[in-house]
Amino acid sequence: MKKILVAAILAMATLVSPAYADNVGNWTKVDVKVPLHKFDEDTSLRLRVTPEFAFTDDAGGLKQTVFRAGPNLKVNKWFNFTLNGVSSTVLGKQDLRPEVQPEFTVREGLLKVNDRNRLSYRALDNAKDDRWQYANELKASVDLPSTQYNVFGSHEWFLDFQKEKMTQHRLTAGVGRQLNDNWLMEAGYLYRTSLTAPEWTKDHMLFLCFSNK
Repeated sequence: MKKILVAAILAMATLVSPAYADNVGNWTKVDVKVPLHKFDEDTSLRLRVTPEFAFTDDAGGLKQTVFRAGPNLKVNKWFNFTLNGVSSTVLGKQDLRPEVQPEFTVREGLLKVNDRNRLSYRALDNAKDDRWQYANELKASVDLPSTQYNVFGSHEWFLDFQKEKMTQHRLTAGVGRQLNDNWLMEAGYLYRTSLTAPEWTKDHMLFLCFSNK
C-alpha cells in the first residue's frame, strides 16, 4: 500500500510540476504619437514610436525588447494606418522587419472595440528562416460612468506563414485610467503562450502601458 501511495504522489507531482515551470515577469509598453501635420478635424499625420520591454525570471532579467517606429495616418475616428520599422530582440537574438498596421476602432456608448492587424516580413539571422507573420489583436474596453477609469480585455494571436500554424497567444485584462485629456495608463495581467519547439512556454506577467491619443 505504501508503494502505491508513493507512486500516486510522484505521479501527481509530475502532473503538477509544469505549472511551477511557467515564467513570471512584467511587460512595459509606451505608445507615443507625435503630431506632424493636421489635414482637417479628423485626419492627421503623426510619427508613432512604440518601445516595449519584457522581463522574466527564466531570463534572469530582460528577455525581450521590441522597438517600433514609423508614420501613422489617422484617417478618421474609426481607422488609422501605421507603417512600422521593427527591431525585436529575444535573449540576444535580433530580427528586423517592415510591418504594416491597419487599425479599426468602433465606439458605442461606454463600449470601445479596437481591431489591430500587423503583417510583417521577419528577416532573421539565417535567410532560409525568413518568413511572413500576421498578428491580430482584438481589444474591448468599457468606461466606468462618472470616473476616469475603464476595464479592458484583449486577445492577440500570431500566425507564422512558414510554419503554417499559430505560434503565440496573448491574453490581457486590467484597468485603465485617463491621466489627462491626452494620456492613458493601463495596468493588468498578461498571459502569453509561445511555441518554442517542441513545446509551448507560458509567461505570467504584470502589464503596464502608457499611450497618448
